[in-house]
Amino acid sequence: MGVHRSTQFCFWGVLVGVGAVTVPFMSGDLQSGGPWGVGAMAGGRLTDPGWLVSTDPVEVLAVLDGAVGREEVLSAAVYRASAHLHRDAGANVRRQLLAVDAARYGDRDLAARIAGVSLDGEPAARWRLDWATGSLTDHRFRYVLADHDLGHAARLLATSVVEGRPVAVTAGDDGTVRVWDLTSGSQIGEPIVVDHGEAWSMTSAIADARPVVMVSVDETVRAWDLTTRQPVGVSLTVPFGPLSAMATAVVDGRPVVITAQGGWEDDAARMWDLASGEPVGEPFIGINGWFPAIGIATTTVSGCPVAVMVGGDEVVRLWDLVTGAQRRVPIDGTWTAVTTAVLEGRSVAVVGDIGGTSAVVLDIETGEPVGETFAVSADGVLSMATTVVGGRPVVVVAGDSTVVRVWDLVTREQVGRPLVGHSGSVTAVATAVVEGKPVAISVCGPDDGRAEFGDEVRVWELTAGQLVGEPIVGHRSAVRAVATAVLDGQPVAVTSTGNTVRVWDAATGRQIGSPLRGFAHHLMATDMCQGHAVVVTVNEKGMFGTHDLSDSAPDGRLVGSKHGNPPFALAVTHVGDCLVAIMGRYDGMVELWNLDTGHQLGASMPGHEGWPVRAAATAAINGRQAGVTGGLDGTARI
Repeated sequence: MGVHRSTQFCFWGVLVGVGAVTVPFMSGDLQSGGPWGVGAMAGGRLTDPGWLVSTDPVEVLAVLDGAVGREEVLSAAVYRASAHLHRDAGANVRRQLLAVDAARYGDRDLAARIAGVSLDGEPAARWRLDWATGSLTDHRFRYVLADHDLGHAARLLATSVVEGRPVAVTAGDDGTVRVWDLTSGSQIGEPIVVDHGEAWSMTSAIADARPVVMVSVDETVRAWDLTTRQPVGVSLTVPFGPLSAMATAVVDGRPVVITAQGGWEDDAARMWDLASGEPVGEPFIGINGWFPAIGIATTTVSGCPVAVMVGGDEVVRLWDLVTGAQRRVPIDGTWTAVTTAVLEGRSVAVVGDIGGTSAVVLDIETGEPVGETFAVSADGVLSMATTVVGGRPVVVVAGDSTVVRVWDLVTREQVGRPLVGHSGSVTAVATAVVEGKPVAISVCGPDDGRAEFGDEVRVWELTAGQLVGEPIVGHRSAVRAVATAVLDGQPVAVTSTGNTVRVWDAATGRQIGSPLRGFAHHLMATDMCQGHAVVVTVNEKGMFGTHDLSDSAPDGRLVGSKHGNPPFALAVTHVGDCLVAIMGRYDGMVELWNLDTGHQLGASMPGHEGWPVRAAATAAINGRQAGVTGGLDGTARI
């Protein structure tokens, strides 16, 4: 058969339906890849399923960033979703995985066309996807950093630049350190083998103009040149075993590393010269023989290097690395994560609370909080990193959950939806810049389920999905409903305040025509009727009508009026040539109405056990139109 065993799909936890149908597909004239060079623009090829399935993945991955328009951007997202699995597989396996991912992104037509791609030497696919879950898809996802033998479960993460390429560096419990090209998602060179066991902490630095990575193992810190993979400098011998935290800085022109053991055995944070391996200056001494240090970050304040340290207690420690001046700033919380940024011209530290949900921004020069404490995670803060997105400083936060969140440090508001895709707790995050775009790299801990599949390190583009253009302004009261449609071949947005409906050019943001008026309404949906875009509205008294968007007349057509409970949810679809509205009521009943005649179709249907129906949608299932409703009883019904 042309179908691999179902375990091919268990990576995603999707549900796959099988049907004995023949699925049409696009021409296969580009299946061999043709004479396209790596790095070429997409050129329309991303909409050809045959090219996606049969072309060398290296060539396809090289053009994904050149996707233009909705269809190409969607195809690029579908291809990226499982590229770490199918890029080293055959075309038959790739065909299956791409079809699953297209369904996960909600495009069943693309899934069917991919499943129907003809492959030389392989039987035609005798199955199609009926549906697949999409809970772990995110358009901002770029790559999974995974080795071929799936044996490297990453625990530690750092970033650097090697020969002009931004890279991620991971250390795993297999005793290796690996370097990954953040542009292509591929591993660079052979792994660095760490002697004497597993790495406990890791940081990157520039020494003698060369990028290096420093790893703590046992009572030593070793450094490797990331370009040559050779050991460099001398090993540092640190007291009392593996280090819990390290960070690097430049002091008086010399690269240094700040280290802390993070327990009762060592009572200090220490600074070391990377070239000589000798201590620099006096250590930062703890209190009563204890120096907790779980996180260290470095920055400069008025040109002077400073280290910021947190240790799981109610103190943030500031250390001037030139003068040796030490300060302890008490702040209520259990601070274990720290990063630095520049906020409105000030050097600040952002610290996260593992015992709570909050973060605090601290002015490093004054030691005073900047603004109020703000919630950044629902499950405690494990790791943070900062970058700039759209000219604004943001902090990327990993908590004890499967999602990564991004927060604007000026407004203290979350930027977009959480990044989803990991199936276990995200334990570390870092940031980098790839081809001028800020990216986040996240690590799912090796004890959290997905490590065995080797896809626990993910790369996200933070600018994807940002606001396009300025907000559309025109209504004089609150917008209560939004929908989309196609008018004269162009995408439009349709908005309603309850009294008027306005149509907007989605490309320019300009209003099209005059506002549509008729009667007050609180629900709205759109559909196509005999080639015309139609808006259906329902008011709180149950009166419903339609507006033809192609008609310049501002008043709509009153279709009918229903009695009893007003609708709380509305969707529109076609059954044959008939335009049908699906209305969900407050009492849990669902009704179907013929919008041509204004008559109800059949009896009202129960299903939500008396709970209000608050959402409705339509879909095509095996060629039949179906309605889907969601109620406050916690169920969705078809």
